[in-house]
Amino acid sequence: MVEVAHEALLREWPRLADWIAKRAEDLLIRRHAESAAAEWQRAGAQPSRLWNHELLAPVYDALNRLGVDRTKLAEPLRSFLRPEAERLMKVTQESLMLAIETAYPGKRLGDIGHAVESHAARHGYTVVRELSGHGIGRKLHEDPQVPNYGPPGKRERLQPGMCLALEPMVNAGRAATRTLDDKWTVVTEDKSLSAHYELTIAVTEHGPWVLSEPYPFAQSVRHA
Repeated sequence: MVEVAHEALLREWPRLADWIAKRAEDLLIRRHAESAAAEWQRAGAQPSRLWNHELLAPVYDALNRLGVDRTKLAEPLRSFLRPEAERLMKVTQESLMLAIETAYPGKRLGDIGHAVESHAARHGYTVVRELSGHGIGRKLHEDPQVPNYGPPGKRERLQPGMCLALEPMVNAGRAATRTLDDKWTVVTEDKSLSAHYELTIAVTEHGPWVLSEPYPFAQSVRHA
């Protein structure tokens, strides 16, 4: 997701800056926005810099002075995404829904991974193999690991009471990734777009129950 948003901003920033300036009627916003875009370019287009709050603080300050709710800028930003990025995000979200629909008692973790990988592959995409979903309980990350690939009918059997973070990570290009020098940001080796969606579920005797609501995409999930 970070890669998708970052790619769109670098590509379409002049048009986006113009959109913000026209609606906010404050030239300070345009100046700060263009300055922020230049900083990202000089940083070597590292996605981690996209979320640097010190960099964006002047833009946020200008919006606050005008009484503009910056959270409302998210939806118009989607219109600046390239069609291929929108398609990748759609397929990744669909793979998450399929993973959730698979999480019934008696199924196995391999069934979840197969649901994600097979849907991505049908659309010509690959899944990240170095990172995965996971169990969640008293600690944020617990066993079992929930990879987004694998043959069906393998790995641990799902049982009522299990809580899992399902995290499809889908690449438009090859599956390989690398971690940047900040030891946190992960990018694709071939610099292709990547998308990541996540929801936490509980496996109940009746099927999956989504725990991580409210969430922007949870309204489309059918609970068991």
